[in-house]
Amino acid sequence: MSYSVSIDFEGLSSIMDATTTSQGQVGIAIFDTRDLTPSLSSSSSVGSMITTHNFVTGSSHYCASATKRFLFGETITISQQEMFQKLESVIPLTRNIILVGHDIWNDLKVLRYLKFDTRTSILGILDTQQIAREVPSTAASSGRLRNILTELRCPFDELHSAGNDANFTLRALLLLAVQCYASETLCQEDQRTLELIREVAQYPIPNRRDLKEARALKKKMKRLEKSRKHQAKSWDTETKESIRAERAARRITREDGDLQLL
Repeated sequence: MSYSVSIDFEGLSSIMDATTTSQGQVGIAIFDTRDLTPSLSSSSSVGSMITTHNFVTGSSHYCASATKRFLFGETITISQQEMFQKLESVIPLTRNIILVGHDIWNDLKVLRYLKFDTRTSILGILDTQQIAREVPSTAASSGRLRNILTELRCPFDELHSAGNDANFTLRALLLLAVQCYASETLCQEDQRTLELIREVAQYPIPNRRDLKEARALKKKMKRLEKSRKHQAKSWDTETKESIRAERAARRITREDGDLQLL
């Protein structure tokens, strides 16, 4: 069993320039093949089998734009110098790894520039652009990730976001594997595994409108929390003691209610 780790860089040249004005992104998507055990999987867990990270460095405007486009979680803003450490902290070199990318040779140049270890634990390197040329259903495509995903009927949106591209590249690899075995006669267990792979790859992507609303709510709550902390600084001792007493009373009421339910 191994990890499939998809990696994508945006702004490759800028990252390798390593100036104070460098801006770029690194996206990492991880799929643990141990999860491909149908008996341990459920429809509720399929959507969480691919873990995706997005790190961005650059101006505040560039970072804000990258944050809005990422679909699979929170974008983490880092400095140029932190990029290597983030790669090391996320990619599990203690496990066997299959490194995946789309036209991955450009991404490998950046990994080597950052002095990331591309040998230890790396069992193989797969390029979805190259693999797609050898699979009949995608061989006629232009080789662009967008076209390959369309041919494979894989949901996608907001390409050219490093985290998104890493996620969709990994999905493309899984669907290309399914296509390769589509005409094979497989045992029932292998058929179930293949169907699980398809479910993971074609799992619906987050809705952009829902993400926008969730992020707006999170910002609102942060502002509210900050405002409360600011207000608390001006409260006198009597007010603070009164608020503490009210909170303690509410806790006691909840605990009494819980006891009555037992």
